[in-house]
Amino acid sequence: MSSVIEVGIVGGTGYTGAELLRLLARHPRARVKVLTSRQEAGKRADALFPQLRGICDVSYTTPDVAALAGCNAVFFATPHGTAMGMAPELVAKGVKVIDLSADFRLKDPAVYQRWYKHEHSCPELLQEAVFGLPEVHRAEIAKARVIGNPGCYPTAVTLGLLPLLEAGVVETSGLIADCKSGVSGAGRELRLSSMFVEASDTLKSYGVAGHRHQPEIAQELSLAAGEPVGITFIPHLIPMNRGMQATIYARLKRDADLQALYEPLPRRAVRRRDAAGLGAGDALGAWLQPVPCGRAPPGRRRHGGGAVGDRQPGQGRRRPGGAVLQPDVRLRRADRARHAAAVAVNGKHSPRIVIERERSPWRRWAIVGGGTAALLLAGVGLYSYTRAHTVSDFERATLERDRLREDNREMSQKLRAALSENQGLKDQLAYVNRSAQIDDSACAAVKQSLASLQAESADLREQLGFYRGIVSPAETQAGMRVFEFKVSGAQAGKDVAPGTYKYDLVLIQSVRRDKHADGEASITFEGLRGGAKQSLKLADVATDGNKNLVFSFKYFQEFTGSFRFPDGFRPLRATVTLQGEGIPRVDDDYDWNKIMQEARS
Repeated sequence: MSSVIEVGIVGGTGYTGAELLRLLARHPRARVKVLTSRQEAGKRADALFPQLRGICDVSYTTPDVAALAGCNAVFFATPHGTAMGMAPELVAKGVKVIDLSADFRLKDPAVYQRWYKHEHSCPELLQEAVFGLPEVHRAEIAKARVIGNPGCYPTAVTLGLLPLLEAGVVETSGLIADCKSGVSGAGRELRLSSMFVEASDTLKSYGVAGHRHQPEIAQELSLAAGEPVGITFIPHLIPMNRGMQATIYARLKRDADLQALYEPLPRRAVRRRDAAGLGAGDALGAWLQPVPCGRAPPGRRRHGGGAVGDRQPGQGRRRPGGAVLQPDVRLRRADRARHAAAVAVNGKHSPRIVIERERSPWRRWAIVGGGTAALLLAGVGLYSYTRAHTVSDFERATLERDRLREDNREMSQKLRAALSENQGLKDQLAYVNRSAQIDDSACAAVKQSLASLQAESADLREQLGFYRGIVSPAETQAGMRVFEFKVSGAQAGKDVAPGTYKYDLVLIQSVRRDKHADGEASITFEGLRGGAKQSLKLADVATDGNKNLVFSFKYFQEFTGSFRFPDGFRPLRATVTLQGEGIPRVDDDYDWNKIMQEARS
C-alpha cells in the first residue's frame, strides 16, 4: 500500500468542506486528488481560498463517480441526501466513504425518515456504517467501509456524558444539555437568521420542540448506558464566528472520583500507530484536554479541543477535524558537539531550520563590558546637555503656557457666543416645526372632511337614482325590472362555512302603481365543474332557507340571503329571472368576474 493516501472531497466550498480541505492539504500522508463543486467547477482551490496558496493547487470539478473511484477514501461535505446517492457505487469499487452529513449516523431508517423528511436510499449500507466517534468506536472505524461522522452537538454532549454513563454514576433520566454554537455551524449559504444584524448582540434558542441531533445523542448515550436514556437537549445560537460550548447536567447516584473518570478519555481515541488509516499519532490526545475540577476550560483555542463535553473549536473537532485528526508534528535534534540545530515541521509549505552556535565566555563578557561603557558615556552626555538647556527651556515653556491660556480664554468666549446663537436658531426651528405641524393637522382634517363629504354625496346620488327610477322612470326603464344585484363573500365564522357568499337583490316597478306586482324571482348560476358545463339554481345552493323568492309589492322589494357552491364548481355568470301574472318576463345576465370586481371595490 502506498504511504500517501489519495482522497477526494465532494462539496469543498462550504465552511465544513473548506476546513476539511485545509486539514487534508497539510497532512503529510494525504493527497487531495479530486475536489468537486458544481458552482465553482474549473476554479483552483487556492484562488477561492488564498490561504491555500503554495499548499493546494487542485482545481474544482463537477462530481463524477468514475473520477472519485480512483481515490482511496472520499469525504462528503454535502447537504443531507447527497452521500447516500453516491456511496453504494463507491463502496462497491473499494473506496472508503466518510460522510460529514447525517446520511449514515442513525442506525434506524425509520428514525432517519422521521427527522429528515425523506426515505433513506441505501438502508443496507446504513446498517453497516460506523458512527465516527473514535472514543467509542475506534476498532470499528479502522475496519469500516462507511463512516458517518457525528454532528457538532452530538460530539460535545456524548463526550461530556460518556464516562459518567459507562461508569453508572449518574441517573439515565433527567439529563440536560444546554448547548451554544457559533453562526458558522449553520453553514455558508445565505439565510436570514445568519445575517449579521439578526445574529449579533443576541442569544436565541432554536429547535426547542425537536432538533435533528437529538436522535444521534440519544442513540450514542443509550449505547454507552446499556439502556434508553432521557435527555433534554436545547441548542442556542450565540454571536461568534465559530465554536461551541455544552453545559451538561446529571444527577449523581453515588459518590465517585469524576476527575479519574475523565482523564483516560483522550487516550481512547488514539494508539501508537494509525487510528483511522491517515497516520494519526500520539499528538491526537491534544483534541481532548480534561481540566482539573473547579477550573473553567480555556475560552479561546485556535486548534484542538476544549474541555470534555464543554468547548470545541467551530469546524474543528466537530466535523472535518473529527474526520481527520491532524497532529502538529515537531521533530527536534541536538548535536552534542559545539553546534545545536532544531527543525520544526508544523505543516507549513517549507520548514525553517534555525542553527544556533555556542559562544565562548570571554566574548560574552567583552560584549557585556562594551555595552555597559557605551551606556555610561551616553548618560554623561545626556546629563551635560540637559543641564545646559534647562533654564532656557523653562523660560520658553512659561511663555508658551501663558500664550495658550490667552488663546483658551478667547476660544471660550467664542464658544459661548456660538452656543447662544445656536440656541436662538434652535428656538426658531422649533417654532417653524410647530407651525408646520399645525398646518399639517389642519390639512389632514380638511382632507378627511372632504373624503367624508364625497362618500355621503355618492350615497345620496345612489339613493336619488333609486327613487327617481320609481317615481319618474325613463321610457326605457318603465315596468318591472332588477334595480340592483350584488354578491359578496361572507366572512367565515362559527355559523358560516368558508366559501359562503351573500347576495342582495332589489326589484322595482314603475307602471302598475294601483295594485301590487305579484310573481316569483329566480337566480341561476352557470359555470364549469370537472371541465363540463353545469347550471345551479339558487334553491340548490342556498344556505339560509330562502329558496323561493316570491315578490308582492307596489314600489320596490329587497331580497337578501346566502349560498355556497359545491366543491369544484367555478361560476362564470348569473341570470336573474322575473315572472308574474300580467308581467312581461325579465332575464338579466351578470358576468361573475364583474360581480366580484364590484364587490371588492
